[in-house]
Amino acid sequence: MKQTSPPQKILLIQTAFAGDVILSLGAAETLKTYFPETEIHYVVRPECHSLFSGHPFIRKVWVMHKKSPTAWLRLIPALRRESFSAAFTFQRYFRSGLLALCSGAPIVVGYKENPLASLFSFSTPYFDSHTGWPSGAHEYLRCNSLVAIPWNIPADRFLKPVVYPLPDQGASRYGLQPRSYIVAAPGSLWFTKRLPQRLWVRLLLDLPSKYTLVFVGSASERYSVHDMISFLKKREVLNLAGALSFLESAALMRDAALCIVQDSAPLHLASAVNARVCAIFGSTVPSFGFGPLSDQHVVLETSENLACRPCGIHGRQRCPQGHFKCMETIPLHRVKEFLDQLC
Repeated sequence: MKQTSPPQKILLIQTAFAGDVILSLGAAETLKTYFPETEIHYVVRPECHSLFSGHPFIRKVWVMHKKSPTAWLRLIPALRRESFSAAFTFQRYFRSGLLALCSGAPIVVGYKENPLASLFSFSTPYFDSHTGWPSGAHEYLRCNSLVAIPWNIPADRFLKPVVYPLPDQGASRYGLQPRSYIVAAPGSLWFTKRLPQRLWVRLLLDLPSKYTLVFVGSASERYSVHDMISFLKKREVLNLAGALSFLESAALMRDAALCIVQDSAPLHLASAVNARVCAIFGSTVPSFGFGPLSDQHVVLETSENLACRPCGIHGRQRCPQGHFKCMETIPLHRVKEFLDQLC
């Protein structure tokens, strides 16, 4: 039964990685626009908490420590005391479904692939029944569609994800002028989503030397970036991998001449500030629904008809075929061509 009265308080659950949290933020924007008086809370993993620093309307962010049973036991009663009107889980896993059900919300919504979906108030498929891959819609639209169900929110009201960097987190903080630099994010949790280092070097050396190269990423990527920089002789380079929060990275991306990213969190972070984006896709494909959302963007992927591509929804830690042609045949020259078009 569809709901007619506005919800007083909504819980959104997304305890996957940062990119997934960012893509779910469009649903929060839609809910807040549709129900201006509604209070919205989020449950995320600890490292994603900083995404919400200074957020204009997310009332409270709850942290879920997945590996701590005692933290889990403390979280459930705390959520129940909030008396949520509805709880939504954007994940297809047992734990997130259980958390939604245990929140005490009378309305619980999630995907049909969740093991606990039969107990939800509403559910919708995530995967296409014919292809077995994610449905053709973008992930932000899938998230929007999920939260729209109880109140029949029309699709023309769906909004894109947005993050909100603080005013002092822009380029000037690093002595940079807007559009005078290029942001490069060469890291990813998955090997088959990463352009090989030698190809990154070739790509970056082909770009005009008037641009400073600014590297962003996690702390674990700082040393690999340092190795890459050793090949970028006579280029002005700033290695900020591991030195920035998500919002600080977003502020830099927003004012960059171009952001070169892969199918990983920096892509979605750049889209969430409508930065200029060049997105590189290897083993995965944009049709899964994780492509760039920025007004000015280009997608780089192989033009070869590879029977092995895509090799999965997520990346892999090695190429199953051993040749890695999905990345080795990326048309790198198109990065400079796109940059020239923007200028």
